[in-house]
This record gives sequence, structure tokens and C-alpha cells, in this order.
Amino acid sequence: MENEVNGRLTREMRSFHALTMVNIAGAGIAMSMGIATLVNNLLPMFREQTILFLHALNVVAVLAGSVFALRWLISSAEMLDGFQDVRESREDDDPTALIVENLAFYRENREEMRRLILGSRATGAFFLVSAALQLKFLVSQTGSSLFSLMSVVGMALCLALGLAGVYIPSSLGRYTSTWEERLSESEETERRLGELLEGGA
Repeated sequence: MENEVNGRLTREMRSFHALTMVNIAGAGIAMSMGIATLVNNLLPMFREQTILFLHALNVVAVLAGSVFALRWLISSAEMLDGFQDVRESREDDDPTALIVENLAFYRENREEMRRLILGSRATGAFFLVSAALQLKFLVSQTGSSLFSLMSVVGMALCLALGLAGVYIPSSLGRYTSTWEERLSESEETERRLGELLEGGA
């Protein structure tokens, strides 16, 4: 029984670790794309020595998106840091203590975890679209075999990351439903205990 509980906790932790890593990757990609777009829109204005309306509008939009991506990256990193503390508690190898640690972590970060799930799906969709575009380019292009090989590798990598980004939230959903049940039971227990203490007073 203890081994079964430890195995489940290990799978829960692996799923959440994968979720945070996908979000960190997604936020990093969003920031890099934002920087590239920012440079592409600033250069024409520097060359013309004037403000070009469409380019300036793109710069404002990119800056706003970059702020969002930076907050996404920081929050993902903070979640990963907090999760590392929970993982380190596994050294105690006490299933009850680990369940309490996981429950407390989920209770504290419930809303943030939901945002990470959305971020993972968005990242997965981005990589899947990238894989589809690379496949389309690969079918249409007639370049060298080396270039074709690099395109195949890139497409396979995007496909793998895309599937992971979409699958991980679904896999984690099984565990979050369990955490919700545990949390509801815990809150109900706290409520009853409060009522007993109030009655005793």
C-alpha cells in the first residue's frame, strides 16, 4: 500500500514538473519572439528617423505582450522553485507527510496551476502549428538532403513538444481532481472541527 501511494505521488510530481517546464519553455519562446518582432519594428523607424504609425503600434503591442510573457516566466519559475521544496520533502519518505505537503502546495497554488495548464495547452498548440508548417515546407521544398534532414528533425521536435504540451494537462487533470477531493475533505474536516470547538466553548 505504501509503495502504491509513493508511486502515485511520484507520478503526480513528474506531471507537475513537466507542466512547469513546458510553461517555462513557452514563456521563453514568447519573449524571444517578442524581442525579434520588437527589433523588426524598431529598425525601420531608426532608418527613417521618424515614428511610423503601424510600426509604433506593433511596438506597443509587443511590449505589452513581453510584459505578460515575463510575468508568465517568473510565475512559472516561482512555481518550480516551490515545487522543488515539496520534492525535497520526499527524502522523509513518509506517505502521509507527502500527501499533506502536496495538498498544501496545491491549495496555495490552485489558481496559478490552472493558469499553467492553459499555458501548457497554448504552448503545445504553438508547437503543433509549427510542426504542421514545417511539414508543409518540407513537402514543397526541393533543397539539399542535409537541409531536408534538419527540417525533419525540427518537425519531429516540434511535434513531440506539441503533443507533450497538450497531453500533460490532461494527464495532470487526473491528479488535480484527486487533489480537489482531498481539499474538499480537508475543508469539511476543518469546518466540523471549528463547529465542535465553538460548541465546546
